[in-house]
Amino acid sequence: MNKKIGAILLALIVVVGGGAAAYAMFGGSAKQQYFKSEFNTVNTMWGDMKTRYAPEFDLYEQSLKHPYESSTTMSLKVNPESPLGMFLPVDQINGSSVTLDTQSDMKNEVIQANVDANIAGHEVNDMFVRLASHDAFLHLPFMKEMITVSDDTLNKFSKEEREREAKDGTVEDGFSVAMEDIDFTEFFQQGQLPEEKELKEMQGKMMKTLYDALDDESFVESKETVDVFGESVDAKKIVMTLGPDDLKKVSIAMLELIRDDKQFQTFIDVQLKQAIAMNEVDAEDDVQSVDDLNGQIDEAIKDIEASDFKGKLVSNVWIDKNFIVQRELVMEDEETKVIVNGSHLRGKQGHQFAYSVGSADGEPLALEGKTNWDGTKTDDTIELRIGSDFVVGYVADETFKDHVRDYTYTFTATPMEDGKAVDGLGSLVFTGSNSYKGDDVTSDQKIVLNVSGNNSQDVVLESKGTSSKLKAVDANPTDNVKNINDMSYDEATAYMEETFAPLLEMLESFGGSMDMDMGEMEDVTMTEEELLQLRADLEEAGIPVSDEEFEEMKQEMLAQ
Repeated sequence: MNKKIGAILLALIVVVGGGAAAYAMFGGSAKQQYFKSEFNTVNTMWGDMKTRYAPEFDLYEQSLKHPYESSTTMSLKVNPESPLGMFLPVDQINGSSVTLDTQSDMKNEVIQANVDANIAGHEVNDMFVRLASHDAFLHLPFMKEMITVSDDTLNKFSKEEREREAKDGTVEDGFSVAMEDIDFTEFFQQGQLPEEKELKEMQGKMMKTLYDALDDESFVESKETVDVFGESVDAKKIVMTLGPDDLKKVSIAMLELIRDDKQFQTFIDVQLKQAIAMNEVDAEDDVQSVDDLNGQIDEAIKDIEASDFKGKLVSNVWIDKNFIVQRELVMEDEETKVIVNGSHLRGKQGHQFAYSVGSADGEPLALEGKTNWDGTKTDDTIELRIGSDFVVGYVADETFKDHVRDYTYTFTATPMEDGKAVDGLGSLVFTGSNSYKGDDVTSDQKIVLNVSGNNSQDVVLESKGTSSKLKAVDANPTDNVKNINDMSYDEATAYMEETFAPLLEMLESFGGSMDMDMGEMEDVTMTEEELLQLRADLEEAGIPVSDEEFEEMKQEMLAQ
């Protein structure tokens, strides 16, 4: 099956597979308790997250239901003394800023943005883009008038272009439309889930299908005391053992549900269209429609039925108060063996957890950490260990009080040697303050990239913004608007060539200046002292330079 389509199916299972309604029907048998604990664990963690970030979740939900407007100003600064300054136009960057003003009504499928920029002291204004259902509007600084075009027109032009190419084998440069079946409204469907009622119905169907496909005899219950992070827990242990026939039966049942149920088919159709629109599925993929997917599902079912699969899955879970505090899962066939281990305690104010996944003969991928939230103060520490060679760290420090969230999130990347940390690759620090008052939100944020030291602030991105509920988004522009929909393909091609000529000239000029700059760079020379300082700066930034590499640099750049 196509890997990208497989990812869509996996996303469907993840999205639809949770929810309180999914396990509410389960009772007290070992099989029922296994399912109930799995989904209660997921929903408890998700519920804790929604409680902790209630203002953010509420803002997101409101922005999907009501019109909103926002204004954000961003500026970027590069430390001239940073090693990165050698590769970036520091003066131009440090004198620049961008202001983005948006209006959106996701429910009625309208969104627009005005962009004003100051690039190294030069004002670049009058940039405007708007999507209103099936119509797009665009204005750029070099354009004498705004243009508008519908997705139907783009599809018509694309069809005509393909017909011309099929007829004579060539298409002249111009208004080239390389996409197919464009639908602007798909932008407004991105990331949106089905309505809660429909989602619960799908959850129930998926859980019932999975539950019915498994035999009661595959589950065995016992009691066992386990040590979880030094805490003794009297747990209920349930072991699920699935042999080759069980795994084949479950796989076929789930594929048949997705293929035959109208709700799942509609969900997949939306996900597939979004994947195509975002170029996650291109024209060369075997699956371009739900019918194509169903055909591959049929083939997959036949392959599963005919296969001589020798796989086995054994899942052990230790349960306390319907929450899984420890787990061990082993999946294996004749060639591979994957082991998943996990420990997880949930307290009144947070979680402590450690999970690992890996093959029997390899180094595991490990995730461990602690989260703590007392209603006001947050303190999280999480590490992702990639074998024994690399550690990615995350630390969160938050305070939420009087509708204001102040926060600092720090991300680090550290190479390891013999179990010990060596010079890190720097850090990314995200700090800010968000104020939630009624329907209004104000934010002041800063993202700092530290490359040459913990507090070097090599690159700083600052952002200030406001957001508030809006009565209605502005109507479609009517003044000085050129309607591409009224043109033929040839007329549109000629018009767009003339309209975008200034931009093409500017890009050609920019490319020429870049060529000139690169040519000038070839003549740059450095003294030995400057080269030594450059080597020191690179090594301090975590980029070691060997003696051989340094000698090559000297040969190329040392002044004669």
